Amino acid sequence: MNFDMWCARNSSYCNTTFPILNLTVLTLSGPVVGFGSGRAMLSHFTIMVKKISQLFVAGPPVVKYATHEDLNKEQLGGVDIHGENGSVDYIVNTEQEAFQIAAKFLSYLPSNANSSNPTKVGPYDIDTESLELLDGLIPIERREIYDPYILINGVVDRDTFLEIGNSYGNSMIVGLSRIKGCTVAIIAQNPAYFGGSLTAKGSEKLTRFLKLTETFQIPIVSFVDMPGFAVGSIAEQQGTIKYGGEAIIQLYQSTVPWASIIVRRCFGVAGGALVRVFELDKVHFRCGWPSGDWGSLPIEVGLISMVDGGTIVDDQYFPTMLILRCTLLILIQLLLLMQLMPFTILKGLMLFLLLLLLW
Repeated sequence: MNFDMWCARNSSYCNTTFPILNLTVLTLSGPVVGFGSGRAMLSHFTIMVKKISQLFVAGPPVVKYATHEDLNKEQLGGVDIHGENGSVDYIVNTEQEAFQIAAKFLSYLPSNANSSNPTKVGPYDIDTESLELLDGLIPIERREIYDPYILINGVVDRDTFLEIGNSYGNSMIVGLSRIKGCTVAIIAQNPAYFGGSLTAKGSEKLTRFLKLTETFQIPIVSFVDMPGFAVGSIAEQQGTIKYGGEAIIQLYQSTVPWASIIVRRCFGVAGGALVRVFELDKVHFRCGWPSGDWGSLPIEVGLISMVDGGTIVDDQYFPTMLILRCTLLILIQLLLLMQLMPFTILKGLMLFLLLLLLW
């Protein structure tokens, strides 16, 4: 008996004991409580329908008895709750739409992890409108935003991109698509949310998606525009570095082929992980978009942090301060070159200018 036949005869056991091996899609078409809610979390893809589906461990009567909270089903576990916390992967308006999305998701993947991904036979249609917009799509100014969906749709086959987790962690975009009929996983950042930085929720979304790609061996195409981890008090309270660390571990444990295109920014630990900079021995194609800019951190931020102790100057003074800091950097480099030379008037003058700029 092969694996498919065994799972067909033992579907309940397979879905709860081997959720990693057997592809499972769950559509919530009503209230899902108790064991059903746990099974939903074990599925590879979960869909909720607005107004008719809810998800909770225990229903309103039990909750009222246990915690004295008087809530209806929607307040306790509706789409607004589980869409934002990442418990479900996709939210739709009707049951018909839920079945269509489920069918589309299943079309990209095999029935289990021991089978090959299905390939669609051509001809392959290209979204020519998005393709034409690629030229000049990426702004040179890092603070300006653009539509990453135009970028994605301009590369993949027409109407094949299915975004996963579209209701939470919006700074990170993940989903399945096809390129010349072959199933690929797409990773991108959305600069309209937190500048495209890696947030706690974005990290959770990325980790879950990477586990899916690893299970079914889906090659990844990554459009990198990553300024780094999200910073600030809210980011610290949400545990960004904790969930971000888990995402980075999952990134480096990935064994599938990667293609990384540095679209604009690629800075910090998060940026380096997205291009898997320390794993040059694995199957990984890397290239830079003409607007690509990468490194440990942007030079202006590094200079400001070094000289001002992290204090960011006002925008109106920024060009002047940047020129002064670049001059300082040049002087430091010259001093390093002259460190073996005896003291001279020129070296003394450079030291004086250095102290003046530091002051």
